[in-house]
Amino acid sequence: MNALKINQINIKGISVCVPKNEESNYDLSILNDDEKEQLINTTGISKRRISNPSTCTSDLCKVAAEDVIGNMNIEKKDIGILIMVSQTFDYIIPSTSNYLQYELGLGQDTICIDVNMGCAGYIYGLYLASNLLKNSSKGTALLLCGDTISKVVSKTDRSTYPLFGDAGSATILEKKDSSDYFYYLLKSDGSKNDAIKIKSGFRNGFSRDSFDLNNYGEGINRNDFNLFLNGVDVFNFSIREVPKAVNELLVFANKCIGDIDYFIFHQANKIMNEMIRKKLKLPEEKVPYSLGNYGNTSSATIPLTIVSNLNGKLGYENTLLLSGFGVGLSWGTSIIKVNNLYTSNVLECDK
Repeated sequence: MNALKINQINIKGISVCVPKNEESNYDLSILNDDEKEQLINTTGISKRRISNPSTCTSDLCKVAAEDVIGNMNIEKKDIGILIMVSQTFDYIIPSTSNYLQYELGLGQDTICIDVNMGCAGYIYGLYLASNLLKNSSKGTALLLCGDTISKVVSKTDRSTYPLFGDAGSATILEKKDSSDYFYYLLKSDGSKNDAIKIKSGFRNGFSRDSFDLNNYGEGINRNDFNLFLNGVDVFNFSIREVPKAVNELLVFANKCIGDIDYFIFHQANKIMNEMIRKKLKLPEEKVPYSLGNYGNTSSATIPLTIVSNLNGKLGYENTLLLSGFGVGLSWGTSIIKVNNLYTSNVLECDK
C-alpha cells in the first residue's frame, strides 16, 4: 500500500471559474427525447458549461487564481511553486505553467510544473504541491487544476459529448506549524490506458486522415483527435478500486467514517458514484454532487464540488476525504484537515 502522510501544510483557499455558456442535455440534437431522459437519469448530468473557441483552460485557472490571491491578500512574492494540472494545455510547447507565472505576475524564482493528468489530478497535484512546499524557501504554493475537455470531444459522439464540461480551479497551500497530517494513497494501472484515450499523438503520428470523422456505431462519430471513453471498463474499475482505496486510507490514518465531515468524489457518473457511496455505507448528506449543473470537469471536479456545494458550510475546522479516479488509469485518495478554508462563489468568464 503506497500510503503517505505530510504535516505542516494547510489548504488556505479554493476558487473555481467556469465558462458563462451553459448547455443543457435536454437540447442535444444527437439524442431523442427518451434517450435524453435516460442519460440524465443515469449520469445525473442535466447541463454543462462549455467554453468558446478562444477560451483556454489557462484563462479559467487565471481568473480563479486572481480571485483567491486577491481575496486572501496573498503576497505574490511568497508564492514559490506553481503547478498546473490539465490535459488541455494551451500549447504543446511551452508549458502553460510558465505562461501563467508571467500572466499572474509571479516572480522569476517560482518553480513551474505542468502535470498531464485528469480525473485523479487534483489529489496528485495536492501531493506534489505539499511535498515541494515542505522543502521550499517560500511559504505558499499555487495549484491550478482544470480542463476544457469540450474542445476534444466530438459533438457527434453521443457516448462522450453529453458528459463533459469545462472548468478551472485554483488552490492555495501554505506552510503551517501544525501536528495535523495530510494522508494520501496514490495508485496507477497503465495496463488499462486504452480505457480513456485520444488516439492521435507522437506515437501514432498526425496526418490529414486524423481529422476525418469515423463511425463507431449509431450516433458515435469521432476523429483521432477526439476523446474515446470505454464506459463499462471505467465503471467496473471505479466501483472495484475506489471503495477499497478509501477503506485502506481510513485504516492507515486511523480514522473512521464518522471522523470525516464530507466525502468529495470525482464527478463522473451519478449511478457509479452512488454505488461507491453505498458500498462504503456513507450517509447521503456527507457526499455532495456538482454533476447535475457542471458535468465531468476532469481534475476540476473536486474543487468545483467543494466550492459549489460547501461554500458557507465549512466551519473553523473540517476533515475532508477527497477521491479522484479515471484516465490513466489512475486513482488517488486524500484525507485533509482544513481550517477556516476560503471558498469563492463559482466564478464565470469567457475571454
